[in-house]
Amino acid sequence: MPIPLDLAQPVLERGGIQMRFWAIGAALLLSGCMQTMDRVTATDFEPTGPGRFKFKTLIAPQYPDNESGEASRMEMLQGWLTNNSMCGTGYEIVSRQGVKRTPFVTDVYYHGKCKGVV
Repeated sequence: MPIPLDLAQPVLERGGIQMRFWAIGAALLLSGCMQTMDRVTATDFEPTGPGRFKFKTLIAPQYPDNESGEASRMEMLQGWLTNNSMCGTGYEIVSRQGVKRTPFVTDVYYHGKCKGVV
């Protein structure tokens, strides 16, 4: 049985501009979800006392040791702080230490405190 001609065309051609719009929107949504998924699977967060926390993340090809990678790590930290209702007025990183796990991956340990905590 032959495949109907309209189903044999590529999906983007069948839907025209509307299908392209939805495909681009889905890609943008998934890119935002990837960082949220990475925050949950590739990081660890632990409150260590009133207004204090420990955060473990990584330096890897997708989160390099540069300003962009550090900005991504700080976004993931902010997600943990928000989910734990901590540091509403901001935070301060007290220490940052890297431990090389493989030639391409380094674990990074942050200790921090909420602003206003002595």
